[in-house]
Amino acid sequence: MAKLIAKGTPSHSAIAQQDQLADIAENTLSFFSETATRAQSLLDENHVMGAGALAAVNTLNAGPAIQNLSGISEEIRRELRHLCAEPAIARLVLRDDNGHEQIYFISRAGAPPAARGRGTVASYRSPIGRLASLPVGSDHEIRTPKGSRSFELVERAALHPSLSGAEWDSINTVLQSREYGPLTVVSFKELLKTIAPGEGIDLLDGLLAEGRAEDNVLEGLRRSAIMKMGLRDQPLLDQYQDEIFRLPLDTRLVILGPPGTGKTTTLIKRLGLKLDAAFLEEEERRLASQTRASLRGHSQSWLMFTPTELLKQYVKEAFNREDIPASKLGMTFAASLPAINSVYCGLLQALVRLC
Repeated sequence: MAKLIAKGTPSHSAIAQQDQLADIAENTLSFFSETATRAQSLLDENHVMGAGALAAVNTLNAGPAIQNLSGISEEIRRELRHLCAEPAIARLVLRDDNGHEQIYFISRAGAPPAARGRGTVASYRSPIGRLASLPVGSDHEIRTPKGSRSFELVERAALHPSLSGAEWDSINTVLQSREYGPLTVVSFKELLKTIAPGEGIDLLDGLLAEGRAEDNVLEGLRRSAIMKMGLRDQPLLDQYQDEIFRLPLDTRLVILGPPGTGKTTTLIKRLGLKLDAAFLEEEERRLASQTRASLRGHSQSWLMFTPTELLKQYVKEAFNREDIPASKLGMTFAASLPAINSVYCGLLQALVRLC
């Protein structure tokens, strides 16, 4: 349950925390603006220039991030359109083995175009994306072509980008570090608009601004209101869901749990990862190449059953958020299969087979 930060004369530590939050907000919103502008610019060009349309692929994106460029222009355009609406879902501060700290912005699917000076960019599907689901203070080893590197998660912000007019915001952002949090910032844009009382500032305006600032930054987590029926959007998985999400391609899974625990969400995200050849491990690529569809047709080599037509529509919306093309052939309404309905209602949210 979230509660308001207590009012009163701010201490030096509180002022320092406010300044830190303002720095995070400014850095994040600038990244949103620059990334969306760059993505739109690339879309407006006459053609997509293959690998140049994405961020410079660094070693942390693990494996060949872009291969077989022929025939994937539409996939790149789809990712760019997604980045125009959602530039990033997380902002991380990571500390490497040498004690050096660096900012990473994590996108939902493909790696965004680089925003100069704002931080390194990576996909949530990449190995570095695993850190976005871990608790602050966790260490994680990343395998790169140049060898393994270990990182500590120093600070994390779970972002929810929102564009109103020409202004970017992040709504109900959850921030945490070893020094504070978790905190929920209702609006980054409102945080940056806060007016501190001082010379030339009316006292009443200053008090009102102080009240708005305290109502904007909450201790703990704030639950979002359910505005419509459908699958809840969960850009970042928790650390246990993320383990399932990243299991090898040939792993057979049965996901059990009561309603609302994220079974379908985990399943859909895993499907998006394992259909994306850019983020398959070498052994997974070998397995995919040996199937009837081959590696070239791997992104379309899947089948999902749903027990109701309504759920099928909800799932298709979730697929769109994850940049997974969902054809009528890939999704099958299985109301005529009582066994599947029975299993679904009692145990599973869906059945998926990667051919």
